[in-house]
Amino acid sequence: MLEIAVLPLDSYAKPDIEANYQGRLLARQSGFLDPVNYRNHFVTILGTIQGEQPGFINKVPYNFLEVNMQGIQVWHLREVVNTTYNLWDYGYGAFWPEPGWGAPYYTNAVSQVTPELVK
Repeated sequence: MLEIAVLPLDSYAKPDIEANYQGRLLARQSGFLDPVNYRNHFVTILGTIQGEQPGFINKVPYNFLEVNMQGIQVWHLREVVNTTYNLWDYGYGAFWPEPGWGAPYYTNAVSQVTPELVK
């Protein structure tokens, strides 16, 4: 059995890591599920809802949604670096060692790191 914090899914059935958590559920499977294999990972599960089961989160009573799990997809979080360049700079101008405009070159690079889920 796995206790899973629920996130909404995007159109590819990936958890939306920018969204707020929407509750918790208990995922059950007939075989053994080692929680160590899923700890600190995002998962998408496929299954049927069986009802609710009372339990506790940090000693606070909570009704968990219970799901009979038929499949699971584990997602891994990686960071992607996106870099954009300003292509509008055309060299040093007419008074640099060679007359005329220089060839365009990349300046003002801006990098942004964004998280992404992959299989």
